[in-house]
Amino acid sequence: MLELLGQGNLTQLPQAVWSPLRAALEESLVERGGILNFAHDYFKTAVEKIYLQDINVINKFRNIIAGYFENQPITARNSDELPWLLFLNKQTNELQKALLDIDRFIEIKNRDNDELLHYWVALDSEKLMEKFYIESFDKWKVNSLEDRISYVASNLGSFLHIAALFDEAEFFIELHSILQKKDMGKIIRNLHYA
Repeated sequence: MLELLGQGNLTQLPQAVWSPLRAALEESLVERGGILNFAHDYFKTAVEKIYLQDINVINKFRNIIAGYFENQPITARNSDELPWLLFLNKQTNELQKALLDIDRFIEIKNRDNDELLHYWVALDSEKLMEKFYIESFDKWKVNSLEDRISYVASNLGSFLHIAALFDEAEFFIELHSILQKKDMGKIIRNLHYA
């Protein structure tokens, strides 16, 4: 939050500015899991009524926050926020791009298959996503290790199976199986020579 509030040549809002404000709002704010929120709905309602009545202003702030999360290394936290902000702002191309980022896909899928599928349905692309994921996976795997490729293939296969895209799911599940057998073969050979 301090980075988002930084202005001009400041990379973040100085603690000397934030600390007195935070102290003054002590009872009005609550922090859960690293997320700062209003302790009571009437504070949230008051802020929305004063500062967020215009949809253009709301979208502007969502874009700023989405841009911030997009430029950060992929984490569970920003993989939760970024797609949601893009969805709310109806930024379909950016949302699709975020969902097709393999590392972000894994973060979202590990949290909630249904959420991931919901985004694809909202994009009206739930029947096309397998094609997009195959293309994205092919580009991603070039610079990835085999064990990570196997893990991602398993997750893609599982997700596409849940989405009833069985042929494509089978492709990824078979790839995972082949890579697992290859790994087992290496382990057995290493044990044999040890």
